Amino acid sequence: MNGWEKLCKEFREFRDKRDWKKYHIPKDVSLALFIEMGEIAENFLWKTPREIEELKRNYQQSEMVADELADVLFYLISLADSLDIDLIKAGENKLRKNREKYPCEKVKGKAYKYTHYRKSSADS
Repeated sequence: MNGWEKLCKEFREFRDKRDWKKYHIPKDVSLALFIEMGEIAENFLWKTPREIEELKRNYQQSEMVADELADVLFYLISLADSLDIDLIKAGENKLRKNREKYPCEKVKGKAYKYTHYRKSSADS
């Protein structure tokens, strides 16, 4: 069992021993993801790049952000679990699709949505 599988198994056991699976329905878990993302963003709101670098060096602040990221990870595991989605396969598939949508020769150093590049090629 690799690290990912072990973490997913441990999360499921944690959740199930507390009889929480009944609360982990996709609608509520997706809302919880938004809330947790807000808690992550709160750590960076109105901070300068220098202040963010300081946050990275401050163990207590860095650990708080790590905990919030872990909460997001657990909610993603829960959501994928309830929808029978293998997150690793989904990530691999999405990366393959993104490689097709964003070929290096067209997008390197640019931050446009993929539809911008389609229009550009059609117009050329």
